Amino acid sequence: MIKSKIVLLSALVSCTLISGCKEENKNNVSIEFMHSSVEQERQAVISKLIARFEKENPGITVKQVPVEEDAYNTKVITLSRSGSLPEVIETSHDYAKVMDKEQLIDRQAVATVISNVGEGAFYDGVLRIVRTEDGSAWTGVPVSAWIGGIWYRKDVLAKAGLEEPKNWQQLLDVAQKLNDPANKKYGIALPTAESVLTEQSFSQFALSNQANVFNAEGKITLDTPEMMQALTYYRNLAANTMPGSNDIMEVKDAFMNGTAPMAIYSTYILPAVIKEGDPKNVGFVVPTEKNSAVYGMLTSLTITGRAKGRRDGSSRKICHLYGAGGQHCRLGDDVARRGAAGEQSGGDYRHLERQRRY
Repeated sequence: MIKSKIVLLSALVSCTLISGCKEENKNNVSIEFMHSSVEQERQAVISKLIARFEKENPGITVKQVPVEEDAYNTKVITLSRSGSLPEVIETSHDYAKVMDKEQLIDRQAVATVISNVGEGAFYDGVLRIVRTEDGSAWTGVPVSAWIGGIWYRKDVLAKAGLEEPKNWQQLLDVAQKLNDPANKKYGIALPTAESVLTEQSFSQFALSNQANVFNAEGKITLDTPEMMQALTYYRNLAANTMPGSNDIMEVKDAFMNGTAPMAIYSTYILPAVIKEGDPKNVGFVVPTEKNSAVYGMLTSLTITGRAKGRRDGSSRKICHLYGAGGQHCRLGDDVARRGAAGEQSGGDYRHLERQRRY
């Protein structure tokens, strides 16, 4: 998913100046910003934003704390227990609720930022998703959103006389027909590693088959025909992907370099497609089974309880900088609508996430 520079900069400015942070002396403040953008190209962009911010705000130093996604939530727990949790943290909407439950979020600081930005800058669905469980506050400032699905190369499918796959069977048929492992060409780039991406990708298929981990009463319903069908299908589809343990980089690279003409990935692939590929030749589809399900996530910047102190007259400056940023959050409204309704979205797995992380 493309993160607009002004959005990330504005949200970072909002969080840091409103909440205060570590005051080293009367005129100097140092803060830590924890995020999951471990890729060098993403860190380079964030470094430029920080440099710009520090130039415009003398006396404030920002230190990046990049953490791998698979270790992210565990890192939050470890740092919180040692009293060294960074002041500003990038977090998913579901894990932010876990942080709030553990009283790691400065609710008032987050509310102040959203108030100064203006609630009208966000779609209602976006703000509903970042509401705390008791509905009295927000868990973070929304900055972006992503959804997952099947990306495919139009020319490859057209050359093979294949149509865009609309359902599970069509997707499997296309993957099988395009699979040519003898020539190191594969039908689809699919995550198979024990990782967050694999969990997210499988969840989309499970939800499409109305398979869930919990029922409406909160009881475990893992052992169901629907879940078995989803697992069997994912295994069959994985027979047409690259050998070995495939994760984020393997899936992305295979699609971008032509090793696989299809890939299951989030909208985070768009920057690479725009920069290195041909956007007009790339299609996107969410195959259905019993229903159309999309796995998505809303990303927020939240302020932790470690951020103390200064709430000075910087609100006007923040509001000015954030103006364009709030509008960008409208790009995530499709995720917001689905998630807020509690249907066919990653939100269905929130209870599992909480139990698994703790």
